[in-house]
Amino acid sequence: MSSAMWDGIFGAIRSGVFKWIASGVALVLGAIVTLTWTSFGAPLAYNLTHPLPDIDRSLYVVLVSDLSGDDGARVQSSRIAEALERQFRDLGVDSPIRIVRWPRTLLKGASADQSLANAAAEREGQKWLERSGARILIWGVVRKDNAELEVRMVRPNQIRVDAGLQRPFQDEAFQAALTEEVAPALAATIAADAAPAYRTGEFTSDILGPLVDRLRPLTTSTSLPDSARALVLVSFADAATTLGGQSGENGLLLEAIDAYQKALSLFDGAEAPEKRASININLGRALAILGNRETDTVHLQAAVDAFSQALWDYPKETAPEDWALVQDNIGVTLTLIGGRDANSDSFRAAIDAFKEALTVRSKETHAYGFAVTQGNLGVALQQLGWRTGDMSSVRASLVALGSATQAYSASREPSRWAAAQHNLGNSYLTLGATELGVENLQAAASAYRAALSAYDPEQVPLYWAGSLSALAGALEQIGEREEGGASLKRAVVTYQEALSILTQRRAEDRLAWANAQDGLGIALSRIGEKETGADSLQAAVAAFRRALEERTLETDPVGYGETQTNLARALAHLGPRTHTPALLQEAEAANARGLSVLTHADNPPDWADAQEVRGIVLAAQTGHTAQARAAFGLSLEAYRAQ
Repeated sequence: MSSAMWDGIFGAIRSGVFKWIASGVALVLGAIVTLTWTSFGAPLAYNLTHPLPDIDRSLYVVLVSDLSGDDGARVQSSRIAEALERQFRDLGVDSPIRIVRWPRTLLKGASADQSLANAAAEREGQKWLERSGARILIWGVVRKDNAELEVRMVRPNQIRVDAGLQRPFQDEAFQAALTEEVAPALAATIAADAAPAYRTGEFTSDILGPLVDRLRPLTTSTSLPDSARALVLVSFADAATTLGGQSGENGLLLEAIDAYQKALSLFDGAEAPEKRASININLGRALAILGNRETDTVHLQAAVDAFSQALWDYPKETAPEDWALVQDNIGVTLTLIGGRDANSDSFRAAIDAFKEALTVRSKETHAYGFAVTQGNLGVALQQLGWRTGDMSSVRASLVALGSATQAYSASREPSRWAAAQHNLGNSYLTLGATELGVENLQAAASAYRAALSAYDPEQVPLYWAGSLSALAGALEQIGEREEGGASLKRAVVTYQEALSILTQRRAEDRLAWANAQDGLGIALSRIGEKETGADSLQAAVAAFRRALEERTLETDPVGYGETQTNLARALAHLGPRTHTPALLQEAEAANARGLSVLTHADNPPDWADAQEVRGIVLAAQTGHTAQARAAFGLSLEAYRAQ
C-alpha cells in the first residue's frame, strides 16, 4: 500500500476533537474573568515612562500590569505575578508560557459610568496586547487598604466586561480561581495556534514544526488544571500527528499517541463521552498513519480498537454524522490491514464499513463527506479487485474515485487532490495490468504525474517517493508491451530516484522501501530477459533479495509470496544464462515458497503468475517438460477466468 494512499484518511478523519477544541475556545473566550468587583475609574493616566516590553510573539506571555489603587510598592500586583510564576514553574526554562510584569496601570481615577469605563479599559487593553505580542493581559483594582482586589483579563479580539465577587487576595480560593481562569485562556490560545493541523487538505509542516517544538514541554506538565491540560495535550498531539504524517517522522507520531493517551486518562467516559470519543478518533488516526509504515499490523489493529471505542460514544441514532465519520475511519484502517493479510476478508469488511458510512453521508445532504467516503471505498474496491482478479471491482473503484476527485481542488486542497489522483492511478494500473493495450497504463502514468505535481519532496518526502514509485510501476508495465526497452529503462531510473528518498527514510516506512525494491527488480528482470548478458538479471536478483528483508512471511505474507515468485523468475532466466544449475534449484525453492502463500482461492492473479513461473523453472531443467506444460496450463486457465 503506497504511503500516498494514507492521505485519504486525512480527509476522512475531520476529527470530532476539532469540534471539541472549537467549542472549548468559544467557551473560554466567551467569558471575561472577573474575580472581584469594585468601582473602576476612567482609562487615563497610565505611566508612559515604561514602554511596552519586547515580547517573542511565538510564546504565550501573560502580561501582569499594575493594578489601579495598588500601593507604592505595587505589592498586590507583584503577588499576582508571583502566584502565576509558581503555578507554571515546573515547566522549566523551555516553557512557552511566560509571566511578565509591566509597571504600568491600565486606568485609574473615578468614573460616573462604571460599565463604560470598564469597556474603554478593555479596548485599551486590546491595543496593549496587539502592540506587545502578549497573549493575555491581567489588570484590575485594589481597595480596602490593599486587602481586597479585583482581577480582570483581556484577550485578543474579546471585549466584554462582567461583574465578579469581592475576595481578599490572601484567600487561597482566590489564588486557585486565578489559575483556573488563566489556564483555560492559555489552553484556548494554544488550541487556536494549532488550527493548521486541521487543514488536512494542505501541506502545513513548515508551520507545525515550530509549534510542536514550542508545545512539547507542556505535555509533561501537571501544573495546568485537567481540562486545560487535556486541551493542550490534544492540540500538541493533533499538530504532531499532521506533521508526522506529512514529514514522515514516526517519532512525532509516537509522541502524539502518548499525548492522546494522557488526555484520555483525564476524562471519565461516563462524564465526557464526546470528548473521549473525539480523542479516540484522533488517537486512531495517529496509530493508523504509523501502522501503515510498519511491516506488522499491531498499530493498525490498535487503531481499529480506538475507532471502535469511539463508536460506543457516537451512536447512529443520536450522532449520525460522527458515527459515519468513525465508520469511514474503520474502513480506511481495515483497507490498510487488508494489504498485509493473505486473504481478502479485511477488504470486504472495509467495504461494508464504507457502505455503512454512506447510509448517512449522501451526496445530497453531506456532499463533501460523501466524496471522502467514495474515495476511500474506491481504494478498497481496487485493492480487492487486484487481490481476487475481479476486474468488475476495479471498474467500480474508478467510479467511486471519480466522485472523490471532483470534490477536491489542486489549488485549495493539494494534499487531498494529489492523494485522489494517486489512488485513481492505482485503479488504472490494475486494469492495465490485465490488458494487452497501454491505454489504461498511460492513464495511470498521467494520474501519478498529476499527484507528483502537487507533492513537494522536501515537505512530504514519503508521499512524493510513493507516487514516483507508482509511476515507475506504470512505466514498467508499458515497457513490457513495447518492442524496445525505453520505458523499462525509464522505470528503472524512476525507481532509483524514489529509492534515493526511501532508502534514507527506510526505518520510517519499511514496506514502501521494500515495494520499490521489488518494483525495481521487476523492471531490471524484464530488461534482462530481452538482453543477452546477465548484468540486469543479477541486479534484479539483488533487488528482490533486498525486498525480502522487509517483505517477510510473518509481517507481509502476500508481498513475501509475490517477491519470492519474482525472484524465482529472475533466477530461472539467470541460471541458463550463466550456466549455473544451482540457480535453477534456488529458483524452484523460491517458487515453492511463493506458492505456499499465494492460493488460488484468495490470490488468483498472483497464483496464476506463480504457476507460470513454475513452468519457466521446470522448462529450464531437463526431463521436466510434462510438469512444465501442466503448470503453464494451470496458469492459462486462471488467466482466462480473470
